[in-house]
Amino acid sequence: MAMDPDLIDELNQTCMEILGDSGILIDGVEVDAVFHDAYNELGLGVGMESSSPYLELLSNEASSVNSSTSITVSGVSYRAVMPLEPDGTGMTIVRLDLI
Repeated sequence: MAMDPDLIDELNQTCMEILGDSGILIDGVEVDAVFHDAYNELGLGVGMESSSPYLELLSNEASSVNSSTSITVSGVSYRAVMPLEPDGTGMTIVRLDLI
């Protein structure tokens, strides 16, 4: 059974409004998005740590994002790592690089 695309869009919008983090700016405009900053231990007995920050947001809000787009999360500046990763359901992953 195929899902109604309008219903999926409405559900995505509602989820971002409820679950989205505050303080996320894309080119100075606040957007509804979820910020993820997964901790990675690089292992190999080296004791190195890393993180893999990314945003999950509506694809229509990510459509203008490129590597020179200003992205700020809670006052911290990032740039987008290209390419963007749309998931085919109206949501896009934007991987971030600290600047």
